[in-house]
Amino acid sequence: MSTRADTPEHPIAKRGSDNPLAIFVTALSAAICLAISFGLVFEAFAVAAGGLFNFGETYLWVTGGLIGAITLWLFVWCLFRSIHVERRLRAGLDVDQPTLSIFGNPSRGTSGASQE
Repeated sequence: MSTRADTPEHPIAKRGSDNPLAIFVTALSAAICLAISFGLVFEAFAVAAGGLFNFGETYLWVTGGLIGAITLWLFVWCLFRSIHVERRLRAGLDVDQPTLSIFGNPSRGTSGASQE
């Protein structure tokens, strides 16, 4: 197993991928893991609370729909944010502060980002 020395003659190879498909698959995987984990935990809490306090079937439908909508938003946000961060890192920029808007993470690399 050979490793490269971090010297001016042989800098460590750039990490990550320039392949858009690899970036998309990585971002999609992270978004799926985060959203499913969030959805399962909160849905289990809602079902347990409904059973404990006898809230009924309507409660489960309403909270299930609400948790499903929030989980879907979280999935899309995490997907766009992951792609945005990968593009910034590939361009050699620092990671910027996240915004809660899905469209707050530009899908075109560094557009609108300040370079400090």
